[in-house]
Amino acid sequence: MIPYHPSKEYILNGVAFPNPFKKEVKSLKIKKDEILRVLFVIGINDKITPISTTEQLLDSFEQAGLSISSIKHPGGHSVPISQDDTMKEIIDWILQEKDVER
Repeated sequence: MIPYHPSKEYILNGVAFPNPFKKEVKSLKIKKDEILRVLFVIGINDKITPISTTEQLLDSFEQAGLSISSIKHPGGHSVPISQDDTMKEIIDWILQEKDVER
C-alpha cells in the first residue's frame, strides 16, 4: 500500500513505469472524493526514458482515477526551461487549479 501523501498536484518529468512496483502501481485507486492532478512533461527526444514507458505510467495513473494532463516538447530528458512555449504550458497548468479555488 502506498502511504498517504498530502499534496494534490504533481509535475513529473522524464519518468518511466517503475517495473519493480508494477503490482503497487496497477492496484492504485484514488478515493472518489479525492482529486489528484498530475502533469507529465514528456520530451519526444528523450534518450533516457522511452515515451512508451512514460505513457504506460500515465495510463495506469489515469485508470487509478487521477486527473492526468501531459505536455510533449521537442527536447530530451531534462526540464525544458529554455523552451518558452512549453514553460508557459506548465505555468498555465499550475495556475489552472489556483483559478478553480478562487
